[in-house]
Amino acid sequence: MHDHSSSEKSETMRPRSRQRLPIGAEVDAGCVSFRLWAPARERCFLVIEGNSQHQMTAEDGGYFCLHLPGLDAGTRYQFHFGDADDLLADPASRFQPDGPSGPSVVVDPARYQWSDHDWQGMPAFGAALYEMHIGTFTREGTFAAGREKLERLRAIGINCLEVMP
Repeated sequence: MHDHSSSEKSETMRPRSRQRLPIGAEVDAGCVSFRLWAPARERCFLVIEGNSQHQMTAEDGGYFCLHLPGLDAGTRYQFHFGDADDLLADPASRFQPDGPSGPSVVVDPARYQWSDHDWQGMPAFGAALYEMHIGTFTREGTFAAGREKLERLRAIGINCLEVMP
């Protein structure tokens, strides 16, 4: 799918502000910062929208980083390591609309319009917490498929979900 020998090498820009997240994609002052931890790899490529690819800069400790101008929330991206044709999702992705094997999508949480200002939370006493990894909770690995199983969780006494990617 990709001709690795002709991949464009991106000019790494320094972000204008400090990246707040240790890994993942983060919208940052007119660009998107990408950071991935892959200590067993020598190089890493970021693939944008399934066609343009950019070599990421290796950092200390097994991290790879890239700052690309002109990108914003909604951009679809994946990674590959130059030694395989497999395109991989971001393990720190905030949105996987096509499931765990599809492309990741950049999310800007600052743009979210909260509508639950009156919600007071729930008391910790009596909470039956279930940590749901949405990518493995159902065969499809999607929120839509997970919604179909919520009644089963309620039936066994679960009354609080911690939703994981």
